[in-house]
Amino acid sequence: MCSSDLAPLRGFQRVEIGDVVADEVSPGVVLVSSTTTGPYGRTVRSSVWLTDADSPVLRHHQVTRVN
Repeated sequence: MCSSDLAPLRGFQRVEIGDVVADEVSPGVVLVSSTTTGPYGRTVRSSVWLTDADSPVLRHHQVTRVN
């Protein structure tokens, strides 16, 4: 299944995501960054993930509006 197969959710407006980058900043720590553009403008997002557990753990997430 791909995202184009999913039905849109009622009440939600479309958001485009781009510039997704994942960098391992140290063993077991990954910094993920991206941009989104939607009805309220453009944002830059970043999150820090710990990857040395059984499944990735989100430790920090930040969203900054840039419009």
